[in-house]
Amino acid sequence: RPPQTPIPRGPAVGGGARGLVLAPAAVPAAAIAGVGGYVASIASAAGRRKLVIKREEAAMFALANLLEADYTSVAPSQVQDVQKMYGVPDEQFEEMVIDIYKKFILAMLKDPEFKTSELKELEALKDTLGLTAEQLSDAFYETVESVFRTSVMWTSTKDLEDPDSIERMTVDKCIYLASRVLTKVDTEEGHEYTMSRCRKLLSLDQREFEDRCLNLAQPLYAKALSVVSERLETLTADSLVKARGSLGIADNEVIELHTKTFTDEAKRVVMATTPPSLDAAGVARLAKLREVLAISEEDSRFMTNEIVVPVYCDAIDEVLETIDDDPDSFDGAISSLVARQQELSMSSEAAGSVILSLVQDMVNEPFEEAIRFVRLDNSKGAVARLKDMVYSKETAEILLDKLVAAGALTEDSPACHALEGGLDLEAVKEADLTSAYRLFLADSLNEGADDYDQDSVAIMGELLSMTPEKTVSVYNEVCGPMLRARLAEGIAADDLGEDAKKANQAFVAKLQIPAQVYEEVTAELYKNKLAACSGGGKIMTLEERSLLDKMREFLDLPLEKCQKMHRVSCAGAYVQAVQEAMGAGGSGVINTDYYAGLTKLADRLLLGEDDQRALFNDAVKARLQPMMDELLSQFERSVLNKQQLAQKTGKDQGEDLIAKEGGGALGLESGANMMLEVVNMVDFYEGNNLWEGTTDEATNATTYTYRVDAKGMAEEKMLEEVYRQFTVSSFQARGSPGQQKRYALAQTHFAGILGIGAEREAEIKQDIGKVVYSNYVKQLLTSKGRIEQQDMQFLVNIQQVLKMEDEFCFELLGKLQKNFLREQIDKAIGGASAGKITGELAKSVRDRADSMGIDVREELKLDMTLKSDLFLAEVESAIKSKAVTVDNKELIEDFQDAWGIPNDVATKDFTRMVEAKCIAGVKSASQDLNNSNERSAVRYIDELLGYAQFIPQAVQHDAKVSKADKEKVLATYTAAKASFDGDTDPEVTARLELLSTVLGL
Repeated sequence: RPPQTPIPRGPAVGGGARGLVLAPAAVPAAAIAGVGGYVASIASAAGRRKLVIKREEAAMFALANLLEADYTSVAPSQVQDVQKMYGVPDEQFEEMVIDIYKKFILAMLKDPEFKTSELKELEALKDTLGLTAEQLSDAFYETVESVFRTSVMWTSTKDLEDPDSIERMTVDKCIYLASRVLTKVDTEEGHEYTMSRCRKLLSLDQREFEDRCLNLAQPLYAKALSVVSERLETLTADSLVKARGSLGIADNEVIELHTKTFTDEAKRVVMATTPPSLDAAGVARLAKLREVLAISEEDSRFMTNEIVVPVYCDAIDEVLETIDDDPDSFDGAISSLVARQQELSMSSEAAGSVILSLVQDMVNEPFEEAIRFVRLDNSKGAVARLKDMVYSKETAEILLDKLVAAGALTEDSPACHALEGGLDLEAVKEADLTSAYRLFLADSLNEGADDYDQDSVAIMGELLSMTPEKTVSVYNEVCGPMLRARLAEGIAADDLGEDAKKANQAFVAKLQIPAQVYEEVTAELYKNKLAACSGGGKIMTLEERSLLDKMREFLDLPLEKCQKMHRVSCAGAYVQAVQEAMGAGGSGVINTDYYAGLTKLADRLLLGEDDQRALFNDAVKARLQPMMDELLSQFERSVLNKQQLAQKTGKDQGEDLIAKEGGGALGLESGANMMLEVVNMVDFYEGNNLWEGTTDEATNATTYTYRVDAKGMAEEKMLEEVYRQFTVSSFQARGSPGQQKRYALAQTHFAGILGIGAEREAEIKQDIGKVVYSNYVKQLLTSKGRIEQQDMQFLVNIQQVLKMEDEFCFELLGKLQKNFLREQIDKAIGGASAGKITGELAKSVRDRADSMGIDVREELKLDMTLKSDLFLAEVESAIKSKAVTVDNKELIEDFQDAWGIPNDVATKDFTRMVEAKCIAGVKSASQDLNNSNERSAVRYIDELLGYAQFIPQAVQHDAKVSKADKEKVLATYTAAKASFDGDTDPEVTARLELLSTVLGL
């Protein structure tokens, strides 16, 4: 390729862009110089390169001459004709046109400033040369390579980073031209591929690459926007869209430029008149501009308001100054403000926003200063600014009302509700707000009630968002002393008439003293007077009671509230009177005559029924405590020995005169002293009517409630233990019918007196009943082996005394009997010789179980082996006694069924027993015969035949018994049973045959 040489600029040829942005311009001389220079470079190269083919040189000159005149008028076919004319191969010709295009770009880059016409020129040359997208990409990449070598490689970083340096401008122009031209002809992937190669070569990331392109295009677009206002009537939004498209600028990249263009024009329109205004023509012009610039209506309204709002604010300031100077000019000032709003074409909404901000500022400014003064303890400064707040709010409200009346605002405009709900107090401490309100209220009261401005105080409370609670607190602090002094003066002078009462009511109404403050002050005055009349447990006189009644009427105090105060103040006197009435009889029971006196006293002390009852209960509780302490002491004496009690009390108990000899506890085992304390306590409750009963008509059961109980007077566990001991003792107690009646009454109420609930009481009785019931049943079974009818009557008595449930007692009795019977079986088996179970034992067990109604098959939970042993023992005994023979062998099945033995088990175990009996009998008989004891041998044989008759079969005998021994046994038994009268006994014959079978002979 020819080397780069300086290219002289020639005359401008070709056409320029037409339209809004691409204004007519001459084609740069560099473009023509580029083509002409390329011809010159070919000639120079041709002189040096001897191997260049002549026809290719001629083609180059012909192509250069063709383009040099006016390349925009050259058709692509003319370029192709040059190739054909000189027969240049495609590959060489492609390189030729690419090189021409590259040289053309480099010629443009000699001038680093971009001109919009250059894009048109590059597109025209591309069309003329018939370049494909791929060829264009190669041409631009080679151009970037050339620029890199000449403007980047040997240039300092400082110059490359300077946007105004020739090198930086050259690079930016190069990449911009490449990006714009390729965007139109190449695919998105192809364009990105070429741009990435260029970025890599220039060491630029994508963001910087795109920013450089945008920085080059935006000034050109801004220049185009500068003439928009002049040509507004003929322009459309599409004109700007096309301009942005040719420059490669996206819509979102021109928002700022469009905003500035619109704002500048809006400002020019508004400020063109004196005073500034925005008439209908101006509004229409801005609407047209908004449409051309593609600005939303909302954004245009916002930008317009930024210009007209300050003008409107100036008008408002003038109005406020006029009102301050002459309050009577309010209506005229408002009219002028409405006129300015119309002159500025401001909507009610826009004007309302301005007024909203103005109203808030009118109040917020003095408020902020007032709070600052509060924090500096500058009361005068704070009050002055707080008054300004009230004045500003009142002024603002008048202003808003007149603007609404004039139609400048609507009633639902936010400005009309700007101060509703108070100020924005988020950043202000609650203590500062309360202090400000207190200062303002106190200042309002300085001149007395007649000059009190209640409306201003109400406004201040609303602005500071004072809650009812905080308002009451401040009023109590500020107005309370004034009200208290006024009322106290009237009470001291005994001026409690209707006129004085009305005057006080008027005073309260004028100062708007909250009802809660009035109630607290009057209650305090009454409470103080009541304390003077009844302090120290003193009983007030009738005169004092009369004075309190008049005070209550004068101060409008409700009876219920006064009774609560009397409940506190007069409690000591009433409780003391009740305690004295209890002490009069020694037992703590109040005599009936005293109740009338207590009622009369309660009436004088103004105690309500509930208060009387509560105080009476307090007195009862005070009397109950020592009784409870003595009861606990006697309980400990009944359950602790001398050493334990001495350790607990720290006192030596000495000799206990009432202890049973050999007993382990102090006092009688039955706890006689404790029982005495219990019945006395129950008598105390009964005599003073301290319980109330309610009967259920369906069940006829009575439940009791107790006005006072001992809960809390001792640990809950201790109270339950006391009740346990009482229950046991009352069960054992004996005495006269009167004593028994007192015990019965105590059994009904003692748990409730101790504060033990019905459910827990039942649980405790159940636990105790279980022990007592179990011990008695075990005792009966041990001594008698059974429970008889008279015994059952006593058990029912225990159940009734302890209120035990029928089902529970029935299950407990059955369980105890079963356990006893099982214990007897275990004891008998354990004591039997070698563990042998006898028939007598088996029968005894079965008979006892039957007498107790117990089924030995399941209820005793005996394992099958034991039941089988008992079954066999009973069968063996019956066979041995000949109670069971082969003739009545069904009795064996009865035994089997009685013990619940399955058939297979019974058959197997019975067979094993018979075989064992036969083997043992033969062996014993053989041994006796060898010892010449024939009589004993015959007895063994008779016994084994008693068993063998049920299973007549041969058995496997002991190895020591030989056949000769067996024959000897048979012979001996035959001789023993022989008849010498010549008659044959069938029974003997049968027995001999059976023995012969058993012996296997």
